[in-house]
Amino acid sequence: MTDMNRNCFSLWIAGCLLLLASCADSGRYVDALPDDASAVMAVNLAQTLDKSGAEDKAAQSVADALKGELPDAGGLIDRIVDDPSESGLELKDKVYVFASSQGSVAGVLARVSDSGKVDRLLEELQKQQLCAEPVESDGCVWTVVGGKALAAYTDGAFLLVAETDGRNPEGLQHRASMWLRQKEGEGFAACPDFAKLKDSGKDLAAILSLDLLPRGYMAPLTMGVSADLRLEDVKSFVTLNFEAGKAVLEAEAMVADKLVGELMDRQLEATGPVQGSYLDLFPANTGLWMAGNLDGAKVYSLLCENPTVRQQLENSMIPVDFRRIFHSIQGDMVFAMPDPLASPGFIACADVTDSRFLQTFEELRPLLALTGGTMKLMNVGADEYEFRMADASVLGSGTGALSFWFGVRDGRFYFTNDLSLRDSRVSGLTLRDNKWGKEVKGKRFFMAVNLDAAGEAAGRSGMMRGLPFMGPAARLSDYLTLESADGKSMRMEWVMKDSKENALKQLLSF
Repeated sequence: MTDMNRNCFSLWIAGCLLLLASCADSGRYVDALPDDASAVMAVNLAQTLDKSGAEDKAAQSVADALKGELPDAGGLIDRIVDDPSESGLELKDKVYVFASSQGSVAGVLARVSDSGKVDRLLEELQKQQLCAEPVESDGCVWTVVGGKALAAYTDGAFLLVAETDGRNPEGLQHRASMWLRQKEGEGFAACPDFAKLKDSGKDLAAILSLDLLPRGYMAPLTMGVSADLRLEDVKSFVTLNFEAGKAVLEAEAMVADKLVGELMDRQLEATGPVQGSYLDLFPANTGLWMAGNLDGAKVYSLLCENPTVRQQLENSMIPVDFRRIFHSIQGDMVFAMPDPLASPGFIACADVTDSRFLQTFEELRPLLALTGGTMKLMNVGADEYEFRMADASVLGSGTGALSFWFGVRDGRFYFTNDLSLRDSRVSGLTLRDNKWGKEVKGKRFFMAVNLDAAGEAAGRSGMMRGLPFMGPAARLSDYLTLESADGKSMRMEWVMKDSKENALKQLLSF
């Protein structure tokens, strides 16, 4: 063979090796994701642990927990903690968690870096009687782990799946082997939505559909709605990321169902941007505060599109003109609890166009008269009332008498269980002076929770004794906000007192 031919042959061999290397794409383990998954979550373990600044501590904590559950496998657990590659799984790649329709089956998918090490891992688990003897069939190796979950793997992918009721793990073997045999262009990874998970740089990203929820939960919400509604086409893209001084959770609606899309558009038309006028009525240390802006007439019309809801509103056994009440609401509305952990006191307020709708409550008097004095409606002002119940247990609110006050003052309707909240005045800083105060105006919805005050109150009351993690977490936290700028997406921020250190690192450093 001439030197030229030898060089050409060498180049041809090198090209074939490169081609083979490129075909053995480590990322193709994702093809094993079920195509009908109602929820898929991508977890970036390596990135998250790196942010925590406590990889060794976190790993040891997991190891100690596992040793508590699996005392006979201490040696194996220590070896894997010292060198994670001993597991045979490549955990530097994203790990995927998924669930089937109505959450009946859940699973975890990881990339296999060395199937021989996975073999040895399962052999060791079998010796410890933690799994059954592995069986090779249908193109994969599988076994039952802990009597409730099925583990199945190939040279490229590892699946751990279980039915949520914990029964019949062997019955999942055929489905798992089919998922593992899926090729590129099949499975959930072939769905256009998957690109959002794969390309997300967040610590956690998930695509969730309403099909995940059991039908029993969805029935009240979909009663009277068209049978053409496809729950699997109503999705959201959710991400969680730990940043300097805060953790950020974001959710974006992904609605392919025409019916739901039109409903969301009508809901948006019934709301408006919050003006923020109620910020000045509450002190800066208020425990819970939430605000929105509604066009009551449009909300009522929207509710009545559902035949079941319309029946309850227009033909209620209670002689209250709900239409008149809704039509009077126009503008901002709020709900606040000054100190939720210490007291159940609350107040709700809403801008109203006039007070004439209160006349409808006068029509309750004949009905209340039949209760023999156990329920009373009393005037406390021109447009203000007290509703008193002799027995609070009727509403599950303890024993003794219970009162609610409601009415209209200065163009605002109020409803409260604590009369002092109606007349409270702010002498110092208001909610507008908080760090988040300037973010409220213009949002479709805004909620704020004072975690700093809640942590102190919970500490005093001893509520955290059974939750050892929550005590330090509350002491490190400042506040939490939940907002929607456009009515179709949500953003939640859990803000720490230390604005410079990564939030996850702070939470793991106590």
